[in-house]
Amino acid sequence: MGIFDRIIRKVINKTVDKTVDRAANNAADKIAGEVGNKMYGQKGAQGGTYNGGQGVQGGGSAAQGGGAGFGRMPHSAAPAYFEGILRSDFKDFEIKKNVPAESLSSAAAGKGYLGLSFVLYRGGRPAAAVMLTAHNKDRSRAFYGAKDACEKARIPFINFYTHYPNEHAYVTGRIRSMVK
Repeated sequence: MGIFDRIIRKVINKTVDKTVDRAANNAADKIAGEVGNKMYGQKGAQGGTYNGGQGVQGGGSAAQGGGAGFGRMPHSAAPAYFEGILRSDFKDFEIKKNVPAESLSSAAAGKGYLGLSFVLYRGGRPAAAVMLTAHNKDRSRAFYGAKDACEKARIPFINFYTHYPNEHAYVTGRIRSMVK
């Protein structure tokens, strides 16, 4: 009965772990939504409004009359928003979406790491990796594995939290600092 006890214990532990993870993620998503609504609902110091997939409109600070604050950008809209920025401001790079970490580093092969939201290539070689993450989703082994795979391959890695404003100038500035 020893082997059956171990198998049953393992199944129960996995089930409990998944249930606890799911509950924690649901709570984190709810908190992120409330925090995001408070953040995005206020008049932004940098101005600009998310307008349903069309990017951020109205630059400048609120004091300068630029924009009326931030609209709440749903996590599902973030990839299209970022892709628009990458394609318009990084034309000298080839942009690939949803790139498996395994394709960048053999150390990641078969480990189930998260795919990278975008990878910028210059001359056929990866120049930078961009990961879009919802609040509190960057605390997993899969996330850290993808980040580690980039570090081992000497590819600059940058993470953007999708519940933050991520204004156009902020996004391009952070990426440009990586791909000098």
